[in-house]
Amino acid sequence: ALRANLLFKLEGVRSIAVVSAMSSEGKSSVASQLAISLAKVSQATVLLIDADLRSPDQHDLFGLSNELGMCSLLSGQATLQNCIDKSLGDLLHVLPAGRLTSNPHNLLTKDNMKRLLQELDSTYRYVVIDTAPVLPAAETLSVTSTCDATLFCAMRDVSRSDHVFRTLRRL
Repeated sequence: ALRANLLFKLEGVRSIAVVSAMSSEGKSSVASQLAISLAKVSQATVLLIDADLRSPDQHDLFGLSNELGMCSLLSGQATLQNCIDKSLGDLLHVLPAGRLTSNPHNLLTKDNMKRLLQELDSTYRYVVIDTAPVLPAAETLSVTSTCDATLFCAMRDVSRSDHVFRTLRRL
């Protein structure tokens, strides 16, 4: 249902940041399931990026290595081709977070994200980005500002309404 609503209402959207106010509100699960669903329905290759550099989950969800990823790519230690894991097949590729060796604020800048999304544009129909929670990690705003759309996750009986409103104001 989420995929259908997004595809219907957000025609022309290619990059989607999945955010939440705080951790443990389901954004990583939503991001991974959305990426899988988009890949299945479009029959085009989708890239799932783990941009939660402090507490990455995507490599664990899919049983992938986290040695190379966003951190090594954005710090110039590896190339994009070396960092993307294509072991899940032709429809879903994953760019794990990688090992954090410097401040996420210095890596996830607006300029770095713009360059990355431009580079990915010719290869991937959709790019889904799992981000760090908005309230404790200000670098998430750099990611959302470069994406075509932002999907905000809140979990019933977990998310606090004051956190939701503060996050929406920041976004």
